[in-house]
Amino acid sequence: MLGNLARSDEMCKSMVFRLQIHTILITALKNSSDTQVIHSVLSFLRNLGLAAETKQAIGEADAIGTVARLWSCDTLPQVAHAAASFTRQIINGSLPNVHRLLAPLSPDPDSPAHARTYLSLLLSLFDKSDDVTIKMEVARTVAAILRCTHSADRSSFGESRDTIEQRLYSLHPDLGQPLINMITQTQWPIIRSEGWFALALMARSKEGSTALDSILNRVELFGALEQTIRGQSSLAGARSHVGNSAVVSEGMPSVNFTDPVPRLDQEEDMRLKDRENAMVLVHELIRNRGDSMSDIRRSVLEDLIQGRNSSLSTQEMMIRMTAAG
Repeated sequence: MLGNLARSDEMCKSMVFRLQIHTILITALKNSSDTQVIHSVLSFLRNLGLAAETKQAIGEADAIGTVARLWSCDTLPQVAHAAASFTRQIINGSLPNVHRLLAPLSPDPDSPAHARTYLSLLLSLFDKSDDVTIKMEVARTVAAILRCTHSADRSSFGESRDTIEQRLYSLHPDLGQPLINMITQTQWPIIRSEGWFALALMARSKEGSTALDSILNRVELFGALEQTIRGQSSLAGARSHVGNSAVVSEGMPSVNFTDPVPRLDQEEDMRLKDRENAMVLVHELIRNRGDSMSDIRRSVLEDLIQGRNSSLSTQEMMIRMTAAG
């Protein structure tokens, strides 16, 4: 019942800063094994974290470290989904909480766990789970990290942005796969658009473009890139999933898996935005990696953004790019 009261920013701030309810909830998470209690507590904490001012306080109370143990509950999809959803909520727009998600699992530099982070554990949930909604929550968390690190003012970084991005990509070589899943799924067009935006952000930095260039040969990524830029979007595929589409509100995106599919004019707007972000991705790849690319790879990408048709199939282009390196 108390969770239903945490619906306004003022009420959330009062509960967190005056009543310290979040600390009680986090303690309950640490001590409870009752799935219903855990799910209810996570929902309550998620509501409390809606206010920008409360996110940091909840993070400071070891929320990420506490909820991390629930990411391994892939055999309990309801719990794992709630835990992933709360994580996305609490790091969205909060650079301090992004720092916490990227913290090493062990402070001991000689420990193997020092090279792994809480994000590593979350990405493991993505790999292990067969639940598509859990995979999308993890993927959207990755997108939220990229949005946060690229939109934050440099003065707000405790360490340089280059250092953070180096850590983000070097310790998580599989970071791009969740984003690929976002742009290749056809059930929720708005999640696909969110994925293209995140990939475009990823390509803007030296570290991100290097990571992206290394996975460009994956057929699902390059195929989606070519289709989106050439205007062959698979948005129409969402029409075969009526009742399972997505709606996004202004500000922090929210997904309702039971809302109707977007109208045709909304689909066209998303298609144009996806193409624009895919074009930005290629432009940034060429800008950051063009000098180290093979002539064939660079030529294929330049043909894409300049609208030149190729006599080669997508598979043939990929074979040539892979062979050329």
